[in-house]
Formats: sequence, C-alpha cells, structure tokens
Amino acid sequence: MTKKVFIYGINPVLETLAHHSERISQIYYLEKNNNPRIKNIIKEANQKDLPVSHVSKEMLEEISSTKKNQGIVAEIYQRNLFDSKTAIAYLSDINDPVVLILDDLDDPRNIGACFRTANAVKVIWLFYLKIEFHWKAQ
Repeated sequence: MTKKVFIYGINPVLETLAHHSERISQIYYLEKNNNPRIKNIIKEANQKDLPVSHVSKEMLEEISSTKKNQGIVAEIYQRNLFDSKTAIAYLSDINDPVVLILDDLDDPRNIGACFRTANAVKVIWLFYLKIEFHWKAQ
C-alpha cells in the first residue's frame, strides 16, 4: 500500500501538479487567498479533476506542521522506497549511472543547490543521509 504524505509551498505543489499530477490525492489552500499563483494552481487542478478544498489558516498549519506553508498544501502518494539490494539491482541495469550521496547537510539553501545541480547533470539517484551519532573516545 502506498503511503500518503503532505507537501507544502507554491513551487513544490506546482511542480508536482505539472509533472506528477497522478500522485496528488488532495490539494488544500487558504480560504481567503488572493495570490494569483495559487489561483492558477487551483485552476489547473480543477482542469485535471483533482480534489481541491479551501481550509482555514489553522487547518493548513495543522496538516503542513508549519506556519510557512505559503497558503497551499498537497496530499500526495509517496513513492515506494528501495532497500539497498533493490537499489543496486536498479543501478546495475543502467549504463554509467551518476549517483550523488549527501551527508549531514543542514542549510535548506545548500540542499536545494545540490538538488538543482543533480538535476542539471542528470543524476540518476540521490541519497540524502541525515544520520547523527555521538562517539565517545575511551
């Protein structure tokens, strides 16, 4: 069974709508909204017969878990995740795969820059590791 997750913000919702609209389960937007970009998203979602609901500011903050949601949230079907054996099998079928492994990045601007660069150079697979451990010398 595919898990549902929430994404928020104008650009993430717009990109998902443009390139992966089949993954969108529901779009929620701020009921008193004058943003023309959000209005265009809603218009395009309606043209694609996607469920759209206007909700209160409090509801939007609750489902997005943040106040910085830009007035729009989409519930999407999350892609299935691979384990290491499946990943290696997938990569072995590709000629000269480019893989990027990121470890312990904290600044969203750095992460965004890495993602944009990976997209520009046709990275096949991007691993983002956020692992913290504390080692105590003895």
